[in-house]
Amino acid sequence: MLPFGCGCAMTYLRKDILNCLSEYADDDVRLISTLDGIIEKNGENACAIILNILINTDIPPENAVKYWREIIAHHRELSNVLQRKVSLRTAICDYFSSIKKTLNNSMFIDIRVFEEKIKSLNRDSLTGLYNRGYLDDLLKREFARTKRHDIELSLLFFDIDNFKNINDLYGHLAGDLCLKKICAIILDTIREEDIAVRYGGEEILGILPQTNKSAALAIGERIRERIGKLKIGFDGRVIFVTVSGGIATFPEDASEPMMLLKHADIALYLPKKAGKNRISVYTGEKRNYIRIDFIKNIEIKKQAHADIQETFKARSKDLSMGGILFETCNYLQLGTKIQLTIPAETTDKAVKVEGIVVRIEALDAEKYDVGISFLEMGEMAKNEISRCIGMYAYSFYGD
Repeated sequence: MLPFGCGCAMTYLRKDILNCLSEYADDDVRLISTLDGIIEKNGENACAIILNILINTDIPPENAVKYWREIIAHHRELSNVLQRKVSLRTAICDYFSSIKKTLNNSMFIDIRVFEEKIKSLNRDSLTGLYNRGYLDDLLKREFARTKRHDIELSLLFFDIDNFKNINDLYGHLAGDLCLKKICAIILDTIREEDIAVRYGGEEILGILPQTNKSAALAIGERIRERIGKLKIGFDGRVIFVTVSGGIATFPEDASEPMMLLKHADIALYLPKKAGKNRISVYTGEKRNYIRIDFIKNIEIKKQAHADIQETFKARSKDLSMGGILFETCNYLQLGTKIQLTIPAETTDKAVKVEGIVVRIEALDAEKYDVGISFLEMGEMAKNEISRCIGMYAYSFYGD
């Protein structure tokens, strides 16, 4: 039990009670049950804080316990007498107006007032996103709900590319403007049930309930593309910005909030290392990139002899930022370098990339599955494949 008057402990206790009053403002059953749990854990001090919040009056802890029990009993009695549900707020008002008339200066405060107050305390003043201090509470709550309903949850970790250069070249006011514009796009793109948090200076975390990895990738790609089209005017100049992102998903990648956050951060490192302005997913010791079904006719070109190139058609099966799998009647040896021509999704021009054969599997006497690992790609090819993956993922999982 917390000693009454212990400043830090009492501050945290007060915050827990405020969060409880806000979260269950429309559910008296869960509100009372949760408050009783807090009281059982923290004793009479919790009762005193609850009543202080609700009626703006200081009541000695030993009296507060008695009042709280009488309020709960009065709440049940009113509901029974009136044969309908009576809100806890109504019961508290009636209790202090009709029964405990000695508290002449009590003033009942609507719980919803505290909901707005909590929101303002937990928001970042510049961007309007939730702040880092509230992240632990958000993750604990969302993880509890996710585990309770046996559903997936993804974290989408964004970092603004070259943000320090923006601050150095244009000043911190320009950096703040870019951050606000980017966060506005994120808030406009994510769904109503998703949560955005300003994690650090230029780092933004998206908490995506009921979202698997492919769906998270689709959302991330939509955000990345919208930000990439931004033209931010500042002091007569135009600033262009891009973001990189990393994704990790519960329960596939981690079973606890902090580990999932760590893995999303690790995934973010991949696009940062690979040239930025792209989204990657956490895969542990497995592949570094998510694969999507990609059924297309592609063209393969390989060096047959010194000055002779052999060209043939193939049917692709899946695609990632790291490589492609296709079916062909032509046998290719491991280590063979080839050039692939892949139909683009957003332009008339096909994407040309170089790759190396890293896997070959016989399907029958005349057909093979060939796995290709991409070699160095141009920026256009990287962006087009990234867009293609995002579009395919969104076509299956977007809203």
